[in-house]
Amino acid sequence: MESINTNLPKELDLNSLLHFDNTQRSTWCSCKRKWYWKNIRHLSPLFGSTALRYGKSWHAGQDAFYAYIRDNGWTKDGTAIEAAILAIKKEWDECTEREKFYDDYRTLENCVKSFLAYVGHFAMDEDLLKVVDTERGFKVLMKNPFGEDFWFMGKIDTEVSLDERNWILEHKTTGQPIDVQANRLNRAAQGMG
Repeated sequence: MESINTNLPKELDLNSLLHFDNTQRSTWCSCKRKWYWKNIRHLSPLFGSTALRYGKSWHAGQDAFYAYIRDNGWTKDGTAIEAAILAIKKEWDECTEREKFYDDYRTLENCVKSFLAYVGHFAMDEDLLKVVDTERGFKVLMKNPFGEDFWFMGKIDTEVSLDERNWILEHKTTGQPIDVQANRLNRAAQGMG
């Protein structure tokens, strides 16, 4: 971090600056009042987002799958898939314990089925794709010429190497068309961070 701070005045306390992650940034941009109630007052709605529970469970499975491969290599015994399914169920259960949800097609069973379809679709990745890291945190000082500087933080879902090039896998679940989502991700602050 020292190299980031070389142009700052010595008396500036970097820990006193605001810390934003991508979720907070997006909430702030869409509704400052919602950001305040969630991040300052720590209040949340009575019902959780069914889409968010599904996405968090999917993300937990992706992370467990690729972390297993990073630590153990590609195996033929199904343990990476097993680790992923256990992580999906654990996240699902934890979300369900904290909040109430409306029922729809985004069920635990469909999340596991989708994950298995994903693994089947990308089966050729075995031995071609090297998993470098999962859930690597980053923290970037953002200089704001119009106001207060702040830290932008987040996590890189998965970093891989393919054909001697490094790539970032961003784990998303959405019903939006792929071109809409790709355009959104190309401008996403988290990816740029």
